[in-house]
Amino acid sequence: MKRAWLWIVLLWLAAHGAAYAQYCSVSSSGNMNFGTINPPDAAYTSVIGHFNISCGGTTPYIRVCISLGSPTSGTWDPRYMSGPSGARMAYNIYSDYTFSTIWGSEVSPVAEPVAVDIPLQDGGGGWGNGHGTVTYYARVPNQGGLPIGDYQDNMQGVNIVRFAGYTNYAPECSDTMQAAGHVNFTVMAKVASSCVVTATTLDFGTTGNLATTAVNATSTIRLDCPPGVSYNLALDAGRGSGATVAQRRMTHVQDGTKSLTYRLYRDSSHTQLWGDGSAGTTTVNGAPGTFTVHGLLPQQSVPATGEYQDTVTVTVTY
Repeated sequence: MKRAWLWIVLLWLAAHGAAYAQYCSVSSSGNMNFGTINPPDAAYTSVIGHFNISCGGTTPYIRVCISLGSPTSGTWDPRYMSGPSGARMAYNIYSDYTFSTIWGSEVSPVAEPVAVDIPLQDGGGGWGNGHGTVTYYARVPNQGGLPIGDYQDNMQGVNIVRFAGYTNYAPECSDTMQAAGHVNFTVMAKVASSCVVTATTLDFGTTGNLATTAVNATSTIRLDCPPGVSYNLALDAGRGSGATVAQRRMTHVQDGTKSLTYRLYRDSSHTQLWGDGSAGTTTVNGAPGTFTVHGLLPQQSVPATGEYQDTVTVTVTY
């Protein structure tokens, strides 16, 4: 009987100790998905999410320390997603809405883990539970030259969660804290086939008698596309009444019945009319970049003094 009684007491003590063990778990609100990114026209692309925290224990508070790793590149500033043909897309994760404080790790040389204090509500018998959330702020900066395709950083098994209970003073985050496992998620983004076009004004300036002197002027068109995009860059006839891609018309601002003819060329020698491929005109194909538009205001009689204008639409087909 004495041996049986001792066995029962030991079982009760073991069960009693296990019931009051502290615990914490952290889960992500979902994968960190930046969606489709167009590097040429986006200053940056941002996403916001959060981590869910659940803890229990016998102390009034539990400090939870969340370290976010960097498995792909080994760097924290910036982190990188891997893409097609070895390409990398820079991004980073921050702990503040101003995107200035990098969310680091206990082993990061440039940034600290984030600490969250969870108050435990006494459920009776000295046992308490608590829950909380902490928000992350992630951003992809503008970066050109990224090829089309999918980019990914697998943050699996590298984000360490540690915790420690306390009564009066919160402990500093350290690797001596009890480990609560990992918070896993995947960082994703996509670069699609897209282009951005910008243009400057072509200004012939103030001219005298066009009957004896032609006027030349230039402007630029800039085209930004991801590598590997095939495109066609065309110019329409403009808005002038009766205009064509080979013979455009600027209209008098005050009197819409009066106009001046002008032409747009791809070259300074004025041999390649730039249009939409019709009426003897050509278009531009090749690598994205900056292109010069050569304008010619030929000799002609001026129907009236004043300001003349036209608007030409640039169309990129890709």
